[in-house]
Amino acid sequence: MKRLLVFIAILLLAGTGYFTYQKWVKHADLSPWSFLPQNAALVYESDNILERLSQIQDMPVWNNISSLPPFSSLSNNLYLLDTLAGKGTFSNVFGEASSLISVHITSSSTTDLLFITEIKNISQHTYLSKALAYFRDKGYKKKTREYMDFTITEISHPDSGDSFAYIFFKNYFIGSFTAFLVEDAIRTIADDDYPSFSERHGELFQVARLDQDAGNIYFNTSRLSDILGTVSKENISFNLANSSFLDLKITEDAVNLNGFTFSPGNRDFLSIFDKTGGAAFDMAEIVPGNAAWMYHLTFDNNEVFKESVNDYLMVKSPNIFEVRNKILGDYDFDIEHAFTLLDAEIGIVTVESTSRYLNEKLLILEVNDMGEALRFFNTMTERYATSVSDSIYIEQYGEQEIRRLPTDNFPQLMLGNIAEGFDQSYYMNYRNYLIFSNSIYQLKTLLKNIEDEEVWNKSLRFNRFLDRTNNEANFSLYVNTPRSWSKVLGEIKQDWVDYANNNQQALRNMEYLAFQFSNIDSKYYTNITLYQPPRLSSGGQYAIEVEKAISLTDKVSTKPYLVTNHYTKQKEVILQDVKNNVYLIAPDFEALWSVDAGSQVTSDFFQIDYYRNGKLQYAFATAESIHVIDRTGEYLPGFPVKLGENIKIATFNIVDYDNSRNYRFAVSDAKGNLYLTNKDGKILDGWGPLPLESPITSPLRHIRVSGRDFMVALQQNGSITFKTRRAENYPGFPIKTETATTSDFFVNRGNNFTSTYFSTVTGSGELFEVNFSGKVTKREQLYRPNTDTKFSIISDVTGDGYLIVRNTGRRYEVLDEDGNVLFEKDYFSKSPMLIQYYKLGGSVEWIAFVDATDQNLYIYNRSGQLITGGPLRSGVPISVMQFENYYEIYLAEDNQLSVIRVIK
Repeated sequence: MKRLLVFIAILLLAGTGYFTYQKWVKHADLSPWSFLPQNAALVYESDNILERLSQIQDMPVWNNISSLPPFSSLSNNLYLLDTLAGKGTFSNVFGEASSLISVHITSSSTTDLLFITEIKNISQHTYLSKALAYFRDKGYKKKTREYMDFTITEISHPDSGDSFAYIFFKNYFIGSFTAFLVEDAIRTIADDDYPSFSERHGELFQVARLDQDAGNIYFNTSRLSDILGTVSKENISFNLANSSFLDLKITEDAVNLNGFTFSPGNRDFLSIFDKTGGAAFDMAEIVPGNAAWMYHLTFDNNEVFKESVNDYLMVKSPNIFEVRNKILGDYDFDIEHAFTLLDAEIGIVTVESTSRYLNEKLLILEVNDMGEALRFFNTMTERYATSVSDSIYIEQYGEQEIRRLPTDNFPQLMLGNIAEGFDQSYYMNYRNYLIFSNSIYQLKTLLKNIEDEEVWNKSLRFNRFLDRTNNEANFSLYVNTPRSWSKVLGEIKQDWVDYANNNQQALRNMEYLAFQFSNIDSKYYTNITLYQPPRLSSGGQYAIEVEKAISLTDKVSTKPYLVTNHYTKQKEVILQDVKNNVYLIAPDFEALWSVDAGSQVTSDFFQIDYYRNGKLQYAFATAESIHVIDRTGEYLPGFPVKLGENIKIATFNIVDYDNSRNYRFAVSDAKGNLYLTNKDGKILDGWGPLPLESPITSPLRHIRVSGRDFMVALQQNGSITFKTRRAENYPGFPIKTETATTSDFFVNRGNNFTSTYFSTVTGSGELFEVNFSGKVTKREQLYRPNTDTKFSIISDVTGDGYLIVRNTGRRYEVLDEDGNVLFEKDYFSKSPMLIQYYKLGGSVEWIAFVDATDQNLYIYNRSGQLITGGPLRSGVPISVMQFENYYEIYLAEDNQLSVIRVIK
């Protein structure tokens, strides 16, 4: 897009000192629409654009939009316009000019604008003469040429190459930065075989207009794929509808477009709703808060909906029926029967994925009879298993049963390309919803989201957005801009990536988008909402304020861990001081109790449900013992537990194979021995102890893949060890890197052994990636500037990703997963910096550096900007709690525990 998106600013570049009136007898009744070519993708219409701009210029949402190029230069251009012929002249002369601004696709990757305005009086011509003189003084050159008996004038600058072409016909001005668009306008008025936009889309001009809106938008919806194609790296083929008319309204916190969309015939996607009404958005109760975007389909008759979907697919994707019939013949699985199970809603959710290998999705079906729905899908999996002499994949996760559907791409075979991306499908039920995902890990995460109330209908921020939308639309696309940011950047062309990154703050402030269509009398009431919550992100730095603090008797020695009060569900803090006292701190920052643990804690603090009754306890380890304390500060019977008189615990972790709360304690000692006990501390067979070649770098970790349990460890000598629950090696393991390391490791969870990856880096900088089949998939030496340089992996605290740290002396460099440098910092600390990585969602990432000696805390974003303006004070690692409008940072300096509120 070149410079300006409004016609007013274009008049700075175009004009004439006289009015050339051409007589054209056969065009006696003209309007701006007479010149507009039929191939316009979008048209903006206003009868008084200056007045509309003056009405919205102080609104927060417009202030945000106007910071985006090319809107950002609008104020300066308007000021210049208004002073060319004396202050206020432009507003008075052009205040009521009827104007059209249209968007046209000029190549596979570019668009440009055509400007059409009516010239009503001689004052406008006088003004244009002064504007042209201004540009002559700035070095612009003028030339003319003939085209179909019209004189096209072009002004251009010899240095910049900027060029603008225009014509006058009768009392109309037509201009563009792309000359052939002016030629298109000429053909439209001069050639009877070249219809105008209004002739091509006559249905749009039968819709009633609002008088006091910010203008009208006419959208050639049939060209949606072409428009998206100018931005997307991949070809997009999606026929939504034929055309749309929308009234534009701008309020304090939103841009709203309301009107009607037309979709004749069954070639357009909206045609599947032609014969059905809509339903309420009930499934917002289970859409996860980390959803990037969601397609929501509703209907009031599942049989009619099925027929309409099939009619549409028969035109757009007829091969689907061949695949459906084959599956029906091979496995007696009638995909069309799935429609009869539906109640009123379907949701197709794309999640803000933490995986670089998997585009994680959910298909949510609201069903009318869960028993029948489960019987239908479960018996299909059983028939398939019998036919191929295989077992049924069933995984028990807590009280939930998860199964794998053996049919590939079931959602796409049911609904078409809008539901593509499910090469494998796992499914489970929750209430009256049958939920499918291409990632079994995502189903487990969804259950945690629901339990923690991290779903759309529990978000006040999202509910304020929903209040501005149509709750019973047939078809909706909801977009969370921050959550979809990284995915969108991966799909668009580099020029648009650069534009997005350069204008990230303004674009991300438009936090929620909705595009909605509701069937009303063979046309679709359309609502488009771009919502900007009242509180805007401040970009690199945030507003900081101390919220609360407590002074303990002695210096804090551990990270302040956030734990949950099982009665109130509020967050509390558990930590230890240098005198070995473990404290539980209430939400109001009063100490509830303290317990002498006997020595320093060597592990994280974990919360467990030891008795499986919903009441939570605290588990941790010291060098001598395993400890479990209830929320009143009392030890559970039998605790603390010693594994042996001479065993010094080095690492400790909690294992829960299937979310059943049948816990195992995973322990290692300083000699390299592994122990696995039951929840009472009794050592299990094969693990008493299990000796390794060297100590492990981080706690033994349990990973379940395709129903198998892996006990994963990285030894300090570089050996990668995968054990079964019986303490046996998996085939292909251990894998010896032959290089010492003290680094952590990261596991990227996939659906099977080949798509699940173990990643680590050796101390000398060799990056290893191994899949769970035992194959080394990546072995790459990172740049090592010095023989003293050390490398380590820093995993996100929730296990959603990792960064690499390269440390040479006092210099610390932070690298991404591929070894690209993100930023570097120098510290004059007397001890190694303690580093944490937080992926907070919405492409917000924090990297925290703690200088434990001088008790300085530095928190950076991914670009290396200090988000707090200056260092904070902490001598231990931090904890972070995220809320809708702010973050809370829990930190400790000496004996003082504090909470810092960071305003988004």
